[in-house]
Amino acid sequence: VAVRTLERYNLPRTDRGAHDRFMEQYPPDTDTLNLWDVAVEGMMQYSSNAASDYLLDRLAPINWEPLYQRLSITETDYPHSLTLIPLLMNNHQDRLANLDDVAEMSSAQGERYLDLYIDNAVWREEEIAYRERRGRTFPDWDVQAAILETHTAHGTVSDFLTLLNAIYGAGGPLSPRLQAMVRDALRWDDNAFLDAHYVEFGSKLGSYSGGTLTLVAYGEPINGRPVISATFLRNIPRETYFAMLSDDSIGNFAHWMNFNACVGINSLFGIG
Repeated sequence: VAVRTLERYNLPRTDRGAHDRFMEQYPPDTDTLNLWDVAVEGMMQYSSNAASDYLLDRLAPINWEPLYQRLSITETDYPHSLTLIPLLMNNHQDRLANLDDVAEMSSAQGERYLDLYIDNAVWREEEIAYRERRGRTFPDWDVQAAILETHTAHGTVSDFLTLLNAIYGAGGPLSPRLQAMVRDALRWDDNAFLDAHYVEFGSKLGSYSGGTLTLVAYGEPINGRPVISATFLRNIPRETYFAMLSDDSIGNFAHWMNFNACVGINSLFGIG
């Protein structure tokens, strides 16, 4: 993968510096990256929006329907680029969005903005300059939440548990080789705590301002029972959301569920 091409997908100040941290692993004069590294390290481990959007474009055109049928995914929308979201929320052409704008937006409009950012040199330069001189790049919290609810992909915990079963279970729709590749991408390596407690632990956090927070995980504790978990949260108040990110509350909860095989979860939440 040409670094110059990958960098065209990087919209500054939109992924909390994830893409920049990914690229800091490499010498400044690096010209190319291994495609596997872009997928596993860039997209999965560092959560680089640029890596994710580049890979989605590289795969296009994609017929998602046969894959969804094979995996028995029935209530989850097809993937779209991540960078269309901040471009819908704010860009140099339309400026900062408000609630009155949400009804007129569409994901297709966001994709067009991303195409302009990647392919139109003048539009790109104006967008970068606009973001560099603005103190605030995202709209009010309720506007962010409305855009996420109305114009981004939705999914269900049930579908993601089905997908995790396909990745980690035996005799499912994925070949053993493909299962091994995905498990490698999700696996946490070189973590002293996890190495001391788990045969294998893999997870992926998804977060987006506006009160959306998700995490899927697989854990096989040493001498324990393997557990898969999927946690989807939305409409989290702003202060609570940032506190949860800072404390890694959702990561700790996933560890608790996997390590304890969810025993006692009802009493934890006062159920039953």
